[in-house]
Amino acid sequence: MLKVPRPENTGRKHEDTVNVFCNKLEVFTHGFAHLHKADLSLNDKLTKIDAQIAQKVNTEDFKAKVKKTKKKLRTKMDDNHKVLEDKIKALEAKLAGRMDGLDRKIDELEKHTTWRIKDCEDLLRSRINDTYVDDAIRLLEERLSKEVE
Repeated sequence: MLKVPRPENTGRKHEDTVNVFCNKLEVFTHGFAHLHKADLSLNDKLTKIDAQIAQKVNTEDFKAKVKKTKKKLRTKMDDNHKVLEDKIKALEAKLAGRMDGLDRKIDELEKHTTWRIKDCEDLLRSRINDTYVDDAIRLLEERLSKEVE
């Protein structure tokens, strides 16, 4: 391998052509040598990576673990779903009970309110009002005036 390329413009045609050819051949040789080293390096790296992959992941084991994890998660989700459904049912029952109690209280309040309104109306009817007092006084005056005469 040459450290310095051969001169290509010496003025001698055949020597210049041979020098150009030699320089290009030298460049190709360096390129092929570099390519060969890179290829060997890549092959070594691929071999190492394949060995690491073989150590780290076995596809059958991975599939089995994934299947086991899926089954475990499915079971856990089903359990959580059942717990939530039970809680919802309990809350619905509790709400229904409270709604029934509230309906009873509303009915009772309506009865008491109606009874009080009726009682107030009866009291107002039986209560002495201004016209009753005026009529009673007028009648009393008439009776007294008849007795005095």
